[in-house]
Amino acid sequence: MSVTTGTTATTAAPRVIEDAPRPGARLARIASGLSIFGAGALIFAGFVATPWEGSSATIATMRTYLAHPTQVQIAAVLLHFGYLLLIPAAFTLARLARRGARRLSNTGLALSILGAGLSGLVVTDFFALAMAQHLPLQVAARVFGTGSHYVLSIGLIGMTSNFGAIVGLVLLAVAAWRADWVSWVPAVLILAGFVVVFLKHTWLVGGVGSGLVFLGLALLGARVLQTTDAEWEDGRPT
Repeated sequence: MSVTTGTTATTAAPRVIEDAPRPGARLARIASGLSIFGAGALIFAGFVATPWEGSSATIATMRTYLAHPTQVQIAAVLLHFGYLLLIPAAFTLARLARRGARRLSNTGLALSILGAGLSGLVVTDFFALAMAQHLPLQVAARVFGTGSHYVLSIGLIGMTSNFGAIVGLVLLAVAAWRADWVSWVPAVLILAGFVVVFLKHTWLVGGVGSGLVFLGLALLGARVLQTTDAEWEDGRPT
């Protein structure tokens, strides 16, 4: 009898270990949730800090950069790190939805990785600022505007980065909804926010649009932080 009892205890032990969250699961979950919060907060701060020119014309951009050089640099740095945090945020959402919406989450993750170049594009603000400060305004605007002639840079890198980052993030939010982790609200807020941002080059529109994106990401980040370690490991909400 003692042998049977000992065997039962021995075979039951591994089952408990397998069901228990791995060491470090809580730290990974918290860091992942904070990365989503951080991405939304920094993107919102970057858009609010941006000295909006009120026009998409290159000459208007140059005048604005000349009038607010420090503000341009601060906004670019905030946006760079905000866009950069969208990558760990994408992996977090893909992991969360891996059981309930695998194909959708994988598609969103692939597009988000394609959009990783978005964080590097803000460095062009520093080049534009340098040209505005060291060249006659008309010359600076003309030189900066010639960038649109390079189809591979503006089209292949710029457009794919924007498309990948935005659409990938929206798809991941939808995947989290399909996997029953969150409601449909974060996906709608993020999509609406990016649509609003592109409507007009003004501080108010940029602030409202990025604020909606921040709110959507905040809801997703809060859900990750509220997830139990067991749910995080298993991939299915209880």
